Amino acid sequence: MRLVLALTLSILAVPSISVSAAHAQSIDCQAVRRTRILARLRGLDAPNLAALERTTCGGIADLRTLFAIARPSDDCMRMTTMYALAAAVGDEDLAQIDGTRLAVCRAGNLGEVDEWPNGRRIRSATSWVYPSGRRFTGVGRQLLYPTGETARTGDGTWRYPNGTTVDPDSRRFHLPSGRVVDSERELIAWTCSRVGADRCEGVLDDLPAAWGDVRGALITMLAWEGRDTD
Repeated sequence: MRLVLALTLSILAVPSISVSAAHAQSIDCQAVRRTRILARLRGLDAPNLAALERTTCGGIADLRTLFAIARPSDDCMRMTTMYALAAAVGDEDLAQIDGTRLAVCRAGNLGEVDEWPNGRRIRSATSWVYPSGRRFTGVGRQLLYPTGETARTGDGTWRYPNGTTVDPDSRRFHLPSGRVVDSERELIAWTCSRVGADRCEGVLDDLPAAWGDVRGALITMLAWEGRDTD
């Protein structure tokens, strides 16, 4: 009896493995989330970091996502940029664009997927066009909203649908209202506080936001969504 009591007390005195593991996971989770916040503010967030957070903080782990994800194809990035610009203005063809974007990104490039569901060609000569037939690519490096307004000028400057410049130079950024903030970091923080953490995280996690024109398009899209709360 004494032996049993002694063993019982010794077991109770030692923290359980499950409790220790949960504590370690909590610490690791906090560290990963802090890292992701810093990465996102500097434009370095990526799907593999999102997978690491899901694994560390809980949730179903997809082991395939733990490996570094290669840079998306140029066609995938172009289609994602097109999707962001269409979403910003609430284009009626958004579902067509998003569905085709997913197919192109899975295929790796446009290839044979060169038509919108409505039968219109995605590329016309060297230009890319929306399902409506309006041009997506303009002269030089210019990109256009489905409304025909300029989204990115030839020199790489982004514009909101109302014409306000997002990034007039490397030292300042504009909110949709025209108010100036001192950095892209402040712009993203303002945006995420308006559209909500779930929306902000969902966009930056699910789409390849760190590459090419996609980053500028997605930040512009999200900031425009938050305009009514400014």
